[in-house]
Amino acid sequence: MLDPESRSATLGAMDISDPFHPRMRPREILAKQEAEIEDKNVAIVIISDCCFANQVVCDNLRIVFTNYETQDTELLFVLLGCFTNKDFNSTGGREAAKAAFVAFGETLTDCPRLREEVCACV
Repeated sequence: MLDPESRSATLGAMDISDPFHPRMRPREILAKQEAEIEDKNVAIVIISDCCFANQVVCDNLRIVFTNYETQDTELLFVLLGCFTNKDFNSTGGREAAKAAFVAFGETLTDCPRLREEVCACV
């Protein structure tokens, strides 16, 4: 896993000289900085074009989830996509959606940590 870039590099890339609101009190700025330090062990993983009806996508997700299962980092996965290959309102759309989400659920079979966290969020 790549090391996160420094805060100053991120702010420089976004062309931000002062990330805090100009009217914040010093106490509030310190609180925000401390919260940022505490959140350094959080990884946000964004995966787009997810179609759970596609077995290759589910196999690749299983690999990603299994690898992150062993990490000593808090994880947040953001999955974007159509998730199914049929329109929900079309004939057979509900069944296709159910099958797609069952397939996604099966990708978590070897990931007890992620299953617990998913269940806690639902």
